[in-house]
Amino acid sequence: MKTAIVTGASTGLGREFVRQLADVFPEVECYWLIARRADRLEELAESLPDKQVECLSMDLCDTMSFMALQEKLSAQQPEVVLLVNNAGCGYLGNSGEVDTASLTRMIDLNLRALTAVT
Repeated sequence: MKTAIVTGASTGLGREFVRQLADVFPEVECYWLIARRADRLEELAESLPDKQVECLSMDLCDTMSFMALQEKLSAQQPEVVLLVNNAGCGYLGNSGEVDTASLTRMIDLNLRALTAVT
């Protein structure tokens, strides 16, 4: 089954990518939606009645999420035809004024998670 995986699918651009997929890629039969907020993913899934949708509530800054995703990919072996690696964040502030935890979380999500999901 042709599958699209979309990270950061619960809001913003990720949500809009999901909404536009059927028009641009009609051959995709299944969507794997990944984001932290399960309720928003479920709401989005309800708006896609003609598609098989799997909502994967995952925090891509958590190593356990990658392990769960890897296990799911190994077990189901979907035919992934599209990856929209959209999850990301940005914190504004002067260098030295933004707390280290926020900065490292941003790096983890924008670089490490992007690489691991790919």
